[in-house]
Amino acid sequence: MKFIHKIVAASGAIITASLLFVGGFQYLQFNNYIDDTLATNMHELGEQVANLVDSELQGKLAVANLGTELATLDTSTGALQTLFASKTFKQEFVTSGYGAESDGAIIHNDYGWTPPADWDSRTRPWYKDAKASGKNVITDPYVDQGTGAVLISMSQPVVKDGQTVGVTFFDVSLQQLSELINNVEINGGFLFAVDKDGNVISHPNGKLNGKHMSGFLGGFNKTAAKAEVITVDGKKYFLNFSPTQTSDWFVGVLIDYDVALAALNEQETKALILIPVCLVLTILSMLFIIRYLMRPLDELRDAMKNVASGEGDLTKRLDTNSDQEFAEIAQYFNQFTEMLQNIISETKRLSDEVLKVTHAEAKASQESSQRLNMQVQEVEQLATAMNEMSTTAQDVAGNAQNAAHSTQDADNAVEEGVGIVASTTSSIATLSDQIDNAVRVVKELEDASDNIESILSVITGIADQTNLLALNAAIEAARAGESGRGFAVVADEVRTLAQRTQESTTEIRQMIEQLQAGTQSATSVMQQSKELANETVASATSANESLMRIREAISLISDMNLQIASAAEEQSLVAEEISGNTVNIKDLSDLVAEQANSSAEQMTQQVSRVEQQETLLSRFIV
Repeated sequence: MKFIHKIVAASGAIITASLLFVGGFQYLQFNNYIDDTLATNMHELGEQVANLVDSELQGKLAVANLGTELATLDTSTGALQTLFASKTFKQEFVTSGYGAESDGAIIHNDYGWTPPADWDSRTRPWYKDAKASGKNVITDPYVDQGTGAVLISMSQPVVKDGQTVGVTFFDVSLQQLSELINNVEINGGFLFAVDKDGNVISHPNGKLNGKHMSGFLGGFNKTAAKAEVITVDGKKYFLNFSPTQTSDWFVGVLIDYDVALAALNEQETKALILIPVCLVLTILSMLFIIRYLMRPLDELRDAMKNVASGEGDLTKRLDTNSDQEFAEIAQYFNQFTEMLQNIISETKRLSDEVLKVTHAEAKASQESSQRLNMQVQEVEQLATAMNEMSTTAQDVAGNAQNAAHSTQDADNAVEEGVGIVASTTSSIATLSDQIDNAVRVVKELEDASDNIESILSVITGIADQTNLLALNAAIEAARAGESGRGFAVVADEVRTLAQRTQESTTEIRQMIEQLQAGTQSATSVMQQSKELANETVASATSANESLMRIREAISLISDMNLQIASAAEEQSLVAEEISGNTVNIKDLSDLVAEQANSSAEQMTQQVSRVEQQETLLSRFIV
């Protein structure tokens, strides 16, 4: 085998091994990257949807808590019927109502359903669980036998003076929640939700709702919160579960394994095609280039096949006056020595220039070594700064978490304020009704005073007539003389009584007029109090709405704080990674500095070698 073929074979083997190694390494790296990226994306997507589920359930819980608080204020049948017939509870829940502790009766807003005669709310699971726990209880999802819809029930005890007087219940349809989950589109996959036992809450195929997830996951029945590869009907899938915070539910993300790794498979196919093509082209190119570069060796082989020896005197020539073969050898040697003479002459000239340049390069190498040492110091300072920045990023993340907790405390305080404002509004409304009753009573008193005044007018008229009759009787008695004296005395007494009656009625009329003036003033004051109570109710309602807007703003601030904390944590991770890279750069800088120092020493040695070369070349006679 020719030497050139050995070079091509060895180079081809090295290149082939390098391509296979690099290709395999890149494949593994790309595969790990896709696995990590896919797992991260699936986890983040599951958490985002789980947060949406939590938000939806918390909204329902808030309305249910409000209904329970309002029911606690007034547990009369009429008030409860009015409460649960309101638009809010009809829209938010499929059915809502109240079970009484006293007789087990039920009050609800599902007018299409009539409880059986032997119905007793106290025996129902939602009633017993809420009463036993003393707080809001959420049932496991179940399928409504009438509609086939998946529902959950929220129940909460109604407590007055430390005693449970009943339990409120709120049936929630998971249709809207299912649409929220199913509307999230994933290439080659879908989202679904299950409870802690693996029962399906939401699935794109509605027929699977209420069934166990192992039915469509090939027997897989774990809800581990990490990405796993499962096999269903001989086909691989990526599966990840994300738990919710409000309930024992999990949001699952299922993605087709082949679809997820399509990019990797495409790259693998391209690599399998490109590597052999590149290898063949590289070997052919090397063969052509090496042959081209080896031509001077062929020429040198022919020129130096008969080299003569000497004492360094390149002016010496061989005699060409001999046989033809020796003449050719002499001619070849003379040509070679002549060429070598010219080369060495030029080399001596270039050697002088190289010596000068080498001295300059040695000096530059020393300066470069000094600058690299300064760079190492700067990199050390950079590494210290990166460590400080990483610590600061961790502090920012901690402060953002504390701010999120404080925002949650503020939200709880606002929620208590909403309850207090609602209670105040109800109390003021009751006061307004009582003022209306007082106004009506005063009005009746005013009407009665008017009636008494009419009666007094009649009595006054009768007294006037009586006085007139007594006067006439006195006149007639005077005319009768002695026989009418007794009658005159009686008439005088009657007239006296009539006058006293007139005086008494006058005093009573004055008192009634004062009473009427007082009742009119009281009516005016009560009317103003009623208007003020109505304004207070309106203000309380406005305050309630403001508190709700504050809660929404606090919720937004809480979300932003969580995002800031997440960003700060990511910044801390990036800072740690940069710090690690900086340390690596420092290590590389140390290595480069060592190499620069070594290069400086080598340049010094090179100067010595060039000087030695100059000495050796000076031995040749040209």
